[in-house]
Amino acid sequence: KLGIFTALVNASRARAIAEGVRMIYGTPNNQSLPVYEKHCQFFRKKELDLFLWVLPLRVSTVFEQKLARFKPLLSWKIFENALSLVLRAGAASVPGKGEVAVLEFDKSFDRLNTRLKQRYTFMLSRGADDLAFRLAENPKQGRYGIIVKRKPDHELSAVLISKDRFQKNRRVFFVADLFGTSLRAMTQVWNRAILLGIRQGYDLLAIWAPRQFSTFLQMVPAVAVPVARKEVIFYDSDLGRQALIDTGRWRFSILDSDNI
Repeated sequence: KLGIFTALVNASRARAIAEGVRMIYGTPNNQSLPVYEKHCQFFRKKELDLFLWVLPLRVSTVFEQKLARFKPLLSWKIFENALSLVLRAGAASVPGKGEVAVLEFDKSFDRLNTRLKQRYTFMLSRGADDLAFRLAENPKQGRYGIIVKRKPDHELSAVLISKDRFQKNRRVFFVADLFGTSLRAMTQVWNRAILLGIRQGYDLLAIWAPRQFSTFLQMVPAVAVPVARKEVIFYDSDLGRQALIDTGRWRFSILDSDNI
């Protein structure tokens, strides 16, 4: 409470503006959000309705502390195995699942990016060069994975990007982004991710996504649960103000934040 956080934010913002940056945004936690709003001229994008969704893949690990007192009464390993079978069967029932691919980005990503930009009023680039810079050239590139769904002509219809993470001693299959041109294709790569997560021993699967009906549909039949709201803030510049008042359709994920 000495104003250090505020001074750092304001100094960073001033440097960015001096270097020609026209839009500044962030994804703060609950502790820093009030400071951004009160002292740094940042405002929430209130209509975005973005949440962290979680799907437990190994119940005994995810709820270990809460279930500890019930262990003498019930074998949670049996329950976990049964749940795993249900998740496997549900995901396997979705026809035409996507394929796990190498972390390379060809021109079909540019073409998909162009089609998606016609659909969304706000979307940061998912073009080949931008994804390569963010993921393939990342020092931790070995922790990223990609699942794609392609049409017979080899054009992309859906892409799922994941990151292997550890949080609170739990191995998390974090879906960094999920985007595509059809609900069916996104459902297919989502269910491939579930099968992959179970097979590779992850404790849970997580994703940032809007809380809306289309999100539920693309997760069918294994639907994750929204557990925490994720705020996106913009500095009150000309472009930031336009983003704040925009009422169109948005494409925003954890891939667009520094959290990934």
